[in-house]
Amino acid sequence: MGVTFIIGAFQGISIFLVFAIVRNIGRFDRSLFGTAMALPPAVVALTGPMAKSELGSTMGDLTLAVPVLLSVLLITEVFNANDERKAMRNVIIAGVCMGGAVGVKYVLGPYALATAGALLIRPPPSVSRGSAIIHLGIGGIIGFAVMAGPWMLMLDAHYDSPTLPFANAWFRSPYMIRMNWSDPTLAFTDWRGWIVFPFSLLREGTHHLQIPFRSVRLAIAWCCIVACVCLALSSHPWAGWFGRRLRPVAGTLLPIELWFYLYFVLSYVIWSSVFGDYRYFLTGEMLTPVVVVITVGRISSPRAVQAGIIAVAAVGMVTFESSPSWGRGSLKTGTYFGVKDLHHTVSMDTMMLMTGLHGTAFLIPFFDGSIRFVRIESNYNGIQSDEYARIVSTMVAEHRGPLALLTTADSLGESSSVTRRYGLELIKESCQPIESVYAIQIILCPLVPAAPQAR
Repeated sequence: MGVTFIIGAFQGISIFLVFAIVRNIGRFDRSLFGTAMALPPAVVALTGPMAKSELGSTMGDLTLAVPVLLSVLLITEVFNANDERKAMRNVIIAGVCMGGAVGVKYVLGPYALATAGALLIRPPPSVSRGSAIIHLGIGGIIGFAVMAGPWMLMLDAHYDSPTLPFANAWFRSPYMIRMNWSDPTLAFTDWRGWIVFPFSLLREGTHHLQIPFRSVRLAIAWCCIVACVCLALSSHPWAGWFGRRLRPVAGTLLPIELWFYLYFVLSYVIWSSVFGDYRYFLTGEMLTPVVVVITVGRISSPRAVQAGIIAVAAVGMVTFESSPSWGRGSLKTGTYFGVKDLHHTVSMDTMMLMTGLHGTAFLIPFFDGSIRFVRIESNYNGIQSDEYARIVSTMVAEHRGPLALLTTADSLGESSSVTRRYGLELIKESCQPIESVYAIQIILCPLVPAAPQAR
């Protein structure tokens, strides 16, 4: 419980970061009204389906949203800075935060690219394009090297590739086939997906996620962006009658507002094109209330109207949404997923073979420390090389102690054929379930040498 509280408290920093971002970008003054307008998006940012589902968890997406949001805040500070030296320092620190986040989890790369792309299109008034990109890159390299460097050195020492399993066409690790692996399963295939996806979230479903949820905030944000484009077009002389009607409420799009809109749109487009897994767009989800507040701030209406629009949007985002369930156990379970002590379930000289596509490695600490775990089937099986398969086969064949299988109930049938490739047969009658609150039933089965087939 203590660890969960600490993680949740760190994730809660994002509330203050979103609040500060709104104060930097929004057109509301520093009065009590301006503070009141910045509070709803800050609170609502942490109530999104993905953010709420990961609050206090070790999944990492919500935790790493903190340095990403901090980098956005620092860039917005640059737009308000008159001192070029201070501006450059903020850009470097923003790069360090973004690079460090990407170094911990590569799937945050779209936010780094979006930051650079938005700065390239709309640099701060006090900084040139080239200078902003160079300083952001320097900071990004430093942050990435600090956070990813030790892990990449370890991978290179053990597997001859610092990025395994990625980019193996370049690094050529003997343990994986030579290809630049990526998972295009959830990535969007064309521009139509970019337009339809935010509105498809209005209905409950597995929208580019493995489990069902519902969200309205991305659709609201896109409507605000369309409204912003219409207001921007109306400010041009050639906008005609339509422009004359809208011009009184349009105002001029400030550089900082343009940068933020570009950042949000580029993050969405790059994420959807490369990954498409909604988990990885968690930070973008947290910024949707900011999009709403910035757009409302551009409307020259009475304060009461602005406050009413923001309140309705905030209530809609909180009320008409449902969070995905990752099968997390209650804190009352006492241990991770409520797993009991497993030290005496198998002998200490056992080799545990793992199969199935579900995560079961969290069980390892509950077994005796002398037990060796070898995963013979995983999501990476299709890209593992013959050399890797040979090493695993030799390791299993040379083991002189008992063998056991750790898998899930839905993978038991397939596991039988997998173990036969290693000359082993599982005894289904002796399989025992492992007690836990995990969403999938986990099974422990003894393995014996397979009987030779008659010719």
